[in-house]
Amino acid sequence: DQRRTDKIYAVIQELAADQPEFRAGDIASFLRDRGQPVAVWEIRGELSKLETAGLLTNDPITSAWKLSDEPSRQVG
Repeated sequence: DQRRTDKIYAVIQELAADQPEFRAGDIASFLRDRGQPVAVWEIRGELSKLETAGLLTNDPITSAWKLSDEPSRQVG
């Protein structure tokens, strides 16, 4: 659902302002702290969608994600 993707991307942008790299658990904690829990497996799926859209990159060694330097598309 596009709303969930947009919500996760908004959280990522907020997290990235404080830390350039993040993991699915960071997003889950952020949302849980705000009373909006989302399962980590769902977040991982959204991260993959955002990576396919060119908005995120993943380091396969550390499993850390970060915003893409040059996003190819916008969410939504």
